[in-house]
Amino acid sequence: MLTPAQLIGHRGAARLAPENTLPSIELAAKFGLQWIEIDAQLSRDGVLVLMHDDDLPRTTDLNGTVREHDWATLAQADAGIWFGPEYAGVRIPRLDAVIERCRALGLGMHIEIKPADIHETDTAEAVAELLRTVALPKSLIISSFSGNTVAAMHRLLPEHPRAQGAEHFPEDWREISRRLELEAWHVDAEVITPDLAPMLREAGMALRAWTVNNRARAQQLMDWGVESVFTDDPPTLLGR
Repeated sequence: MLTPAQLIGHRGAARLAPENTLPSIELAAKFGLQWIEIDAQLSRDGVLVLMHDDDLPRTTDLNGTVREHDWATLAQADAGIWFGPEYAGVRIPRLDAVIERCRALGLGMHIEIKPADIHETDTAEAVAELLRTVALPKSLIISSFSGNTVAAMHRLLPEHPRAQGAEHFPEDWREISRRLELEAWHVDAEVITPDLAPMLREAGMALRAWTVNNRARAQQLMDWGVESVFTDDPPTLLGR
């Protein structure tokens, strides 16, 4: 039986509400989840916003990339109508506002830094600066699929736990883990094998799997020792 503590709301509850928006995050909290995962990018004028894709058209009514627009423009975009008419007018949130909301909801946060194009370190620097100046949520883990970004966070905020995202688990994982002082690996569920979680646990790290929307697969991963799974669909995995 899966519990809310074993689930991380992927971009909030991305199958049930527009991803990376406050309604999606609030819905994850409604199902009792203790953690959510969101994606952070920088606008042209240096404001951190929630957005997964570099390009805007899939989840907003804007064209171009996040980096091509100032916050004043991004703030007026409709980030909900693509998902359904009931979410028309939902806005792209700023990261500082989301941190404040997660604090109020008692949610831990996985902040995945999305290094758009060549911007592997400046987004990390902006995240570090923000985290130094705001009241933090109850728990916080920083991750990226970019090793350079994780290395930047290691240098800038060594006290915060870090995880490395990976589509394929690398052969040199021990060296990477040691160099970046990782707390965990976030790995594509499709490539996880039964021996991976015990191997990481023996090395002092956790394994978390993305993105799992099938209840039987989630339970299998837990049986293999995976700490938690990122999911778009909390009620399905909880059997509700």
